[in-house]
Amino acid sequence: GADGSLRHTRLPTPGATIRRVADAQGSTLFALNADAELRMSACDHAPCAPWELVSLDVVAFDAARERGRGVLALVHELRGPTRVLSFGGGAQGQERSLLPCFDRRGGGCGPARLSSGHGRILLVMREGLDVLAVETTDGGAHYRPATGL
Repeated sequence: GADGSLRHTRLPTPGATIRRVADAQGSTLFALNADAELRMSACDHAPCAPWELVSLDVVAFDAARERGRGVLALVHELRGPTRVLSFGGGAQGQERSLLPCFDRRGGGCGPARLSSGHGRILLVMREGLDVLAVETTDGGAHYRPATGL
């Protein structure tokens, strides 16, 4: 299973910040090293897949999975645009912004938080004192305003 395969996974760089996201289908590992390189390894089957370079110049990220598919949110500067990327096995598609980042003060700027459960992935960003929340039920292919908050 996914947990057993983790014992044999080597870090792409010693000292990297590691984040593991999991669901019933398996898990995905993310590693951000001191050179701001973000890598991922799919651990849906033992052993985990080789580390794959996802993005360069990353300063912050979060990830979530639900039903074998996931979303990665990242920023290349702390108040820069929030970028998203879908994954399922490996990275899929290109980084994209969901919301415009207005003069680094509002909109889709800065690090986002992701949470998953009940068939959806929720992406939340702060805009001043407000909270912007969108959800996806298809692993990041489509987003809509979050419901049930």
